[in-house]
Amino acid sequence: MELTDPGFDFSILSEFRSRLLAGGKEELLLGRLLEQCRARSLLKARGLQRTDSTRVLAAVRELNRLELVGETLRATLNELATVAPEWLRSVAPIEWFDRYGRRIEDSRLPSKKAERTAYAETVGQDGYRLFRLLEEKEAPARLTGLPCTEFLRRVWKRHFRLGEGEKAVFYSCEGDRF
Repeated sequence: MELTDPGFDFSILSEFRSRLLAGGKEELLLGRLLEQCRARSLLKARGLQRTDSTRVLAAVRELNRLELVGETLRATLNELATVAPEWLRSVAPIEWFDRYGRRIEDSRLPSKKAERTAYAETVGQDGYRLFRLLEEKEAPARLTGLPCTEFLRRVWKRHFRLGEGEKAVFYSCEGDRF
């Protein structure tokens, strides 16, 4: 290719897909792809290959929700640290710094279901604790009206409920209300 070549035009893929579907050749392409995968031992005979994405989408959805609640709490704590650093420093537990000191997507979320549930409930409990701290008379009044705290309340209302003993319960993918 010449150095002045503009490179790959992504509309080519769209045109290819349209021609493939118009000609009814998608099954032929899939068959050839599967043959090549078998030839390279990427697929095994009578092995379990998932052709639907339901399980994958559910896993991504749950991780996305975990990231949402964790990042919402982290962002709220960051804004509170900017607006009222002395107050936050005096009331926040030291473990919050470790848990929310960096962006949630920069850390690894738990891979096992039970660990993810425990993580979500810990984050939920921390959020409810922050709500109680904001309601105390020592808390600066301007903090409860901040957009970040209002957004945190909306996210918690959608993703958590208080269970027995005021314990945060995360709506899981299996039994959620969405």
